[in-house]
Amino acid sequence: MATTQKICVYLDYATIPSLNYILHFAQHFEDQETIRLFGLSRFHIPESVIQRYPKGVVQFYPNQEKDFSALLLALKNILIEVKQQQRKCEIELHLNLFHYQLLLLPFLSLYLDTQDYCHLTLKFYDDGSEAISALQELALAPDLAAQIQFEKQQFDELVVKKSFKLSLLSRYFWGKLFESEYIWFNQAILQKAELQILKQEISSSRQMDFAIYQQMSDEQKQLVLEILNIDLNKVAYLKQLMENQPSFLFLGTTLFNITQETKTWLMQMHVDLIQQYCLPSGQFFNNKAGYLCFYKGHPNEKEMNQMILSQFKNLIALPDDIPLEILLLLGVIPSKVGGFASSALFNFAPAQIENIIFFTPRYFEKDNRLHATQYRLMQGLIELGYLDAEKSVTHFEIMQLLTKE
Repeated sequence: MATTQKICVYLDYATIPSLNYILHFAQHFEDQETIRLFGLSRFHIPESVIQRYPKGVVQFYPNQEKDFSALLLALKNILIEVKQQQRKCEIELHLNLFHYQLLLLPFLSLYLDTQDYCHLTLKFYDDGSEAISALQELALAPDLAAQIQFEKQQFDELVVKKSFKLSLLSRYFWGKLFESEYIWFNQAILQKAELQILKQEISSSRQMDFAIYQQMSDEQKQLVLEILNIDLNKVAYLKQLMENQPSFLFLGTTLFNITQETKTWLMQMHVDLIQQYCLPSGQFFNNKAGYLCFYKGHPNEKEMNQMILSQFKNLIALPDDIPLEILLLLGVIPSKVGGFASSALFNFAPAQIENIIFFTPRYFEKDNRLHATQYRLMQGLIELGYLDAEKSVTHFEIMQLLTKE
């Protein structure tokens, strides 16, 4: 028995961090000793995978209603056993940067009782669009230097006070307390001159690299495909369609915590916009004669996606539960992409990106969180060169267009 027990904990409510976790697991699939606890919402670790490891080495806890208390209880019992065995432990906590307060703070209340025999490393993964928006906000802050100095003082006092008020900046300073690494979906935004003072404070960071999938062995790739429940025959069919004919991909979206009435409105908006992109009479058709039209819906809206697809004879669906990043790696690459704003746009060359819809007015509206996030994402895509400004379309402009129809 090793003198040190290694433990990896993977927590997430979304897609992009979870996909990184799965790739990380596959990279280390031969490790039969490190205990791995998964608390995910969008993906499941199949029993067929769990059974390949000694009992308790790989555990999966569905993250439903943002409740991962069962995982924390399992971790607590593991730590008690490690202490009873008079062993050390190394915990590597992988978590979503956007949701870190909900994920990290309950974990810390458990970890603080184990500091004498456990070492903690934090791995923060950004959530795509939100991370770009957050950094855009900080870049525009007139007093960023003062905010950073205050935040550093807060963390210095945390050891004594044991608590403090968390802010947007707090997420970037955990390296002052624990060994930490920040993994960015697109770290180009950190090169902005206004953010250099913040970049210098971030302990360690790197760019996400989904292309590591291509470098994996066949066995590792098969493990990833098994966890993501990917049908390679379906993928091969979609790939062939896109290789044989020009293609356009419409990106769907969702809105959280909305009424059924609003959801019906959102569904109809998708239908109307797909017509604007894919029919010759549409405002955003842009000479796509002879193109196949594809639809990639949001993974949280399976029912709505089916209803949208039922309205069209020739609209081809991409699996809504498979991350677009993986489909692209498998060769499912559309000629052009458009529709609703998404972090997926960072995977495409600017020439491939058609008109993009943002849920925001043409001005910054700080009191509406959705509008503010979408506005900053729009500005980020434009500033980083992914989107021509004239291809950005606001929700309000779309409503005017559809009202005229």
